[in-house]
Amino acid sequence: TCSRIHSFQCRDLAQTSLGFAKTISQVKRGNQQYHAEDDPFQIIQGLFLKDFQSLMIFDSIASSSAGMLDKFETRHLSNLIYSFGLVKRNPDIGEETLFN
Repeated sequence: TCSRIHSFQCRDLAQTSLGFAKTISQVKRGNQQYHAEDDPFQIIQGLFLKDFQSLMIFDSIASSSAGMLDKFETRHLSNLIYSFGLVKRNPDIGEETLFN
């Protein structure tokens, strides 16, 4: 996804960002129902919860959306902002942050 994310439209960026953010947020809360080696939470933690991996995903989304923030529909911009809030991320774009 990171390699193709620069071709995404506004809605796609917002939905992708929100999907990743909700997944990461949910997994960070944890769920102790599973104890087997194929625990889906452990698998997702390995994929997304290492700081550098989740930062890379959200940095790609931020750099892709920075040039078109004025083209976002209100609901998609709201979802984008909410998704970055869920993962407590406000990435730097040049000398400013994405939402400044």
